[in-house]
Amino acid sequence: MPTQEVLMNFQHIKIDKKLKIVISLEKKLSTLKKESFVSLELKEQLSISKEINNVSKELNFQRKINYYMNKLQKSINEVYIDKAYDLFDEKGSFDARSYIKDYMSPEIKIDNKKQAELLLFEAKMSLSDKNFLETESLYEKAIDSHKSVENLFEVGYFFQRYKCDFTQAIVSYEEALDLAKSNPDLYKPNVEMILNNLANLHAKDTTKLVQTEQEYYQALNIGKELAKDDPNTYLPDVEMTLSNLASFHSHDNSKRMETEKAYQEALKLARQLAKLNADKYIPKVEMLLNDLATFHSHDSNKRAETQKEYVEALEIARKLAKTNPDKYIPNVGMILNNLASFHGKDNTKKIETEEEYKEALNLARELAHINPDKYLPNVEMILNNLAAFHSKDNTKRREAQREYTEALEIARKLAETDPAVYLPNVEMILNNLANLHAQDNKNWPLAEKEYTEALALARELAEKNSNIYLSKVSKTLHNMAAFHVKDKTKLLETKEEYIESLSIARELAKINPEVHMPSVAMTLNNLAALYTKDASNLSEAEKLYTEALNLYRVLASITPTVYGYHCANTLVMGVSYYDRSKNYLDEALKYLEPYSNSHLNVKLLKYLIKEFKQKI
Repeated sequence: MPTQEVLMNFQHIKIDKKLKIVISLEKKLSTLKKESFVSLELKEQLSISKEINNVSKELNFQRKINYYMNKLQKSINEVYIDKAYDLFDEKGSFDARSYIKDYMSPEIKIDNKKQAELLLFEAKMSLSDKNFLETESLYEKAIDSHKSVENLFEVGYFFQRYKCDFTQAIVSYEEALDLAKSNPDLYKPNVEMILNNLANLHAKDTTKLVQTEQEYYQALNIGKELAKDDPNTYLPDVEMTLSNLASFHSHDNSKRMETEKAYQEALKLARQLAKLNADKYIPKVEMLLNDLATFHSHDSNKRAETQKEYVEALEIARKLAKTNPDKYIPNVGMILNNLASFHGKDNTKKIETEEEYKEALNLARELAHINPDKYLPNVEMILNNLAAFHSKDNTKRREAQREYTEALEIARKLAETDPAVYLPNVEMILNNLANLHAQDNKNWPLAEKEYTEALALARELAEKNSNIYLSKVSKTLHNMAAFHVKDKTKLLETKEEYIESLSIARELAKINPEVHMPSVAMTLNNLAALYTKDASNLSEAEKLYTEALNLYRVLASITPTVYGYHCANTLVMGVSYYDRSKNYLDEALKYLEPYSNSHLNVKLLKYLIKEFKQKI
């Protein structure tokens, strides 16, 4: 879920003196909303709904500017500013600003605060025209004239929202926080907003994670304190900060309890707020349910909760899409994709999984017809996911190949205009397609070609950003080795690929053991299995196996619902390859206790354990 910055809906705020552009947009929006599109084809529904949303968004933008210009007009309280406002309304910002410039002769003396307000007034006019370069210049001059908590927050928000200059936004926000220390009680509402936005920005920097967490908690504590006296104003801020905090913590497995608590509290608040303002907060309930379900989907003990949350989120999204298809059909597609991905882990849900992926894909195609730049990537993603699901079924390999091929074609096309974003997708799909082709010896030449291209791409990407893409090199090498091990003439290549993959995984695990230690364990296991084929390497094989098992035991002790299966599988491997005792089988069964028989290959593994027990 994207983090939420402080946003206000200005469409229902009272404005004393409306600009013509605001009046015109209000009339246009009212006319558009009168047209019913329920009976139209989906493509037409999306087109009309998109126009309504664009007008609504522009109206909120212009009303916001209008509202703050009214406030500045009253604060400046000069006849010339009233004239400038009227000129702006009639002829635009150029004439209004020229009038102000002509009026303000050197003889006219005004204090710095009023000078700043005047510059802010001009900045609002430029912002209305979406002249961001001129707006930036005016904001900078305003700050040079007079710095205040409010002015610095406004400038910081401009850099964050409209310029995407996060460095400058942080500078402005932090300076505003310093000024706020002069009167903490007075500026408490400002500080709460600034801290939330600062945390959102710092969350993008892996070196600022501790600071990000502190800022979210500070914003949350201030919001809760303010909400005690004014719940209508500040409870929405508390809900927003909780959502952001949960999203931030969800990327850290060591923070699962904190993530759960923040999501649940945010969802409870969103439901409470939705009773008072359904239009605004029902969509937040839907979003939080989807995010909570995605979080729960990684825990096999939470499958019932995950199912319930996704189903409720989907029900809400479908209902919202009836009145605003342009905005909420993408959400329907996203939740369907997530639900399908969740159901894909359950062998008893194959029919539901396929139906959900196919509906999500059809919706993505419809959206991509209208806005290919925005939604063609969704088509590519869902095709890849559907192909991955079909590739597990021997009767669906033809469909999987067709879906992977189309996804790859789209990814290559997207990469032509944005290689930084989509070349990694090309590499991923090549890897997946190669894995599929590797299952059929007739397609081994294709698999070899695809793995080779994927590895070359991964190495190229890693040269530019090793922190992200070196793990892709390791994974592709591992996949190539698993493919080459089937060919007795490729044993040397197999060994070299596993060794390089393991070497990279070990280096990455030194930096981030939580993420990369599982790859170390898996590669150790596979390299050990390779060595068992050569009698001269048996001692080395057992050494690698023992290291892999110890790693999986540690991983399973931390996250049993994720790594318990892998640890059990490794224990059974010890009995099969290395004549380990019956105790290994009993230990394996304990690791499988949290899993249902429908999860992964648990049923088969339990059967193998039973067979081994009878033989020992």
